Amino acid sequence: MEQIIESVREGTLDFILTKPADAQLVSSIRRFDVWRLIDITLGLSVLVIALNLIGESVGLLEALLFVIVLLSEP
Repeated sequence: MEQIIESVREGTLDFILTKPADAQLVSSIRRFDVWRLIDITLGLSVLVIALNLIGESVGLLEALLFVIVLLSEP
């Protein structure tokens, strides 16, 4: 949403709206940051390795609750 507001302020939203694709999608993926994907992959790898080293197993309910808590943080 921040990118859409920025496009309105800069006057570039008109160009996005004339494309035959969804304007919100185009505006959202216009600035794709590869480093965030690397951060997520690295974080998940550390989590899996740590769980293996301490010998803990995570059930489906715990994994789902973990994802919910991560997504609820601002």
